[in-house]
Amino acid sequence: EASIMAEGGKTECALDHIYKHRAAIVDVEAWLSMAGDLHIKLGQMREAGLIFERLIQRNPENKEYIGQFIKAQQPETEEEALGVCMKLHEKYPRSEAVTVCTLNMCSGETFRAFVDKYMQRQLRKGVPPLFNMLKHQFNDADKMSIISELVHGYCKSLEACQKFHSESEEEELPTSYLHVLIFLAQLFDYKRDIQEALYYIDKAITHTPTYIDPYLVKGKIYKHA
Repeated sequence: EASIMAEGGKTECALDHIYKHRAAIVDVEAWLSMAGDLHIKLGQMREAGLIFERLIQRNPENKEYIGQFIKAQQPETEEEALGVCMKLHEKYPRSEAVTVCTLNMCSGETFRAFVDKYMQRQLRKGVPPLFNMLKHQFNDADKMSIISELVHGYCKSLEACQKFHSESEEEELPTSYLHVLIFLAQLFDYKRDIQEALYYIDKAITHTPTYIDPYLVKGKIYKHA
């Protein structure tokens, strides 16, 4: 009933209706989402922000909640919107949706600093979907160049001193180098440079012959050849 009111332009009536019947609502998340949307339509951003903040706490992977929360903060510039997203990322560093949102908003040196820190953490842990997570950034030539430059730098530095960057304080485990090799193979496969892709994936296999992931990636490379 509230949806019909909202579609008919009776936004305030719809909001009054759902608050009046709140006790009877079983799906709390759906109720909160509708209430937040209606508050935004009425320009009641403070109330909307509190609701979508609560929804993100319940489900930090929901892109719609993240987008509506940012909207409720009423950022006037792209920089302000990015600031909101950065704060969300500090609060939910494991959220893939928040990370993607932040990566999409970043550019230039801000993107470099953010993706550098993010990739190091993921490569250190050996998160298999990392390449797929970043692949959509390759539509931006500058971002692809930054990612490629950073990962090539990791490779050289890890070979030289077992660190992602020569100025880093702590040495990395051998598995970090392995994951960098796999990432580089995927990157060259994406560029359809099969020779370089095979070069790096073979280095990964030689590095750790018992690890299954390089063999799976090699199979995909041959499939694309």
